[in-house]
Amino acid sequence: PPARAAADSAWQKESFVREAVTAARLEHPNIVPVHDLKETEEGAPLLVMKRLEGRPWSEVLDEDRLSLPEADFLARHLGVLVAVSRAVAFAHGQGVIHRDLKPAQVVLGSFGEVTLLDWGLAASFGPSPQGDWIAPPVSSAVNPAGTPSYMAPEQARSDPEGLGPWTDVYLLGGILWYLAAGVRPHEGPGLTEI
Repeated sequence: PPARAAADSAWQKESFVREAVTAARLEHPNIVPVHDLKETEEGAPLLVMKRLEGRPWSEVLDEDRLSLPEADFLARHLGVLVAVSRAVAFAHGQGVIHRDLKPAQVVLGSFGEVTLLDWGLAASFGPSPQGDWIAPPVSSAVNPAGTPSYMAPEQARSDPEGLGPWTDVYLLGGILWYLAAGVRPHEGPGLTEI
């Protein structure tokens, strides 16, 4: 129905703006910079962010796993994980959790740049040093949410109250597991099994 489509569109616009503002407030070398947020003449949000050149970390991981000796593979990719961890630690210091950390959310540049993307599931867990956040508080965050093959146990529940910085730490540990073992932390033939 048209009323539902309008409500969905409004919700999508609100979510997009919330993600853009959250990312814009997280100024860190390993978080994608947001320069401006405007509206088009039609009223759609328009995000101006740094143009990133590079490749998704997930693609590079898959290629390197096949072509590099294990020690070289780990030496290269543990450094990327450390950079992502620094971005996450900064966000936590600002009172924000990411909730969807995985290699596909990271872009690797040609000159060693590591950039964490996609703050669409971000939630605030405490007061921000910069004032009020536009990211929803953990208590009102949509849950379950995240990528099932990496999700922390508290992300699979309908109640979001168990979410916090430890959720992102679990996700970073899941990425480390993937680097070391070559499989995602949660595998299965379908969503229920995962």
